Amino acid sequence: MKSSQQFKYLTLLCALCTVFLVLGVTLQNRMIIAGSIYFSGTVFVYPILCFILDLIAEIYGYQQARQSLWIAIIGIFVFATIVTIVAKLPAPDFLIHYTKDFDVTVGPMLRTTGMGSLGLLIG
Repeated sequence: MKSSQQFKYLTLLCALCTVFLVLGVTLQNRMIIAGSIYFSGTVFVYPILCFILDLIAEIYGYQQARQSLWIAIIGIFVFATIVTIVAKLPAPDFLIHYTKDFDVTVGPMLRTTGMGSLGLLIG
């Protein structure tokens, strides 16, 4: 059994994994232009997530990396579910323009979270 000293940074890396996964879903609808090519905002986030998971796997083992990924996926589903519920709640009339924009941005979040998580698990 490994001592707690050997798992010194595992909690931090697991939290960072969850944060970058949430950032990826949050930035998925933000488009960036570089010359004549368009990119999603997630192009900067997912490589860092993969690096963190690889770091966990190399230092703490495959089992800990897989467990960290599952924790992050559970966290992102909680995030997406809460955002979806809040988006369905009524908003004041004077914010109707912003509410429509918000709905367009976060409306497909739960669906894209499911597909993104499935892609992460397959990859």
